Amino acid sequence: MKHLKYAIYIPLALLVGLWVFAVFFHERVYDGVFYTDRAGLRVLVPYEIETIISLGASNTEILVELGFGDYIIATDAWSAGIAGLPQNITVVNMLDLDAEELIALEADVIFITPMRTIEGSSRPLETLRHRGEAVITIPEGNSVDCIVADILLIAEILGVVKDGVEVISDMLAEIQRISEIVEQVETPRTVYFEIDTLQNITTFGSDTILNELIELSGAVNAFANQTNWIAVTENQVIEANPDVILTSVPWLPDPVANITQRTGWHEINAVQQNKVFAIDPNTARRNSHNIVTALQQIAIAIYPEYFDEY
Repeated sequence: MKHLKYAIYIPLALLVGLWVFAVFFHERVYDGVFYTDRAGLRVLVPYEIETIISLGASNTEILVELGFGDYIIATDAWSAGIAGLPQNITVVNMLDLDAEELIALEADVIFITPMRTIEGSSRPLETLRHRGEAVITIPEGNSVDCIVADILLIAEILGVVKDGVEVISDMLAEIQRISEIVEQVETPRTVYFEIDTLQNITTFGSDTILNELIELSGAVNAFANQTNWIAVTENQVIEANPDVILTSVPWLPDPVANITQRTGWHEINAVQQNKVFAIDPNTARRNSHNIVTALQQIAIAIYPEYFDEY
């Protein structure tokens, strides 16, 4: 089963060796080191990094965990509440990035996860690169493997590969622990996971990190036959008749009640059996090491009987 694949990460010595080996093959020039970021772009990063702009809550969580919270001089609104950031930090509007504002901050490096839903969001980044800013692009990943690679890249750029590997080791050990528990499951339960209700009821299919978390929990995504983020109708959810419903919609005061009180949804097994649960939206929506918190919540919600002593 898929959740067993993370057993291959347990011997992390090989992983460390490969990445430390790679460090010595970056091109070094008099004013910095060239890295290839997660978007495949070649970026010159200065040798000394004292100030950082972090745009994207996933990046901010990783930076704080690696001990660089105090280096961050600006971040986005979604990151602003993360513990470990300096007080009175500059908050940047990710919905309308201003390249000149970022340049004026004179950061040594900028880590950014572009918002794919904002038309023209790449233009400020092009301006930043043209002006010689060290912009490290980390696109939103769709798997735990992507999170591993993100952490390793950030740790490598900051010169703390060992710390990065320790963060990854802890994350993968927890995934392995949960995987071993759900190995006891004989009949997987089906899950519908709602992530949005603003314009359309939105969930996800395969090729997403949340689908992988459901699989790692030993369950089956009710819409796994589709891909990426998808809008669904109420009738489609009712017809899918999931055993468990999860929700991580952050702007509803009571997302569980919002689901259970919908017309016709009383026919769904999950609603009849009171198996509708809220998952912390921050951990579920951020591709960082903290994704294991979402995995814990998901697994416990789906199979509480296997986690009595967890």
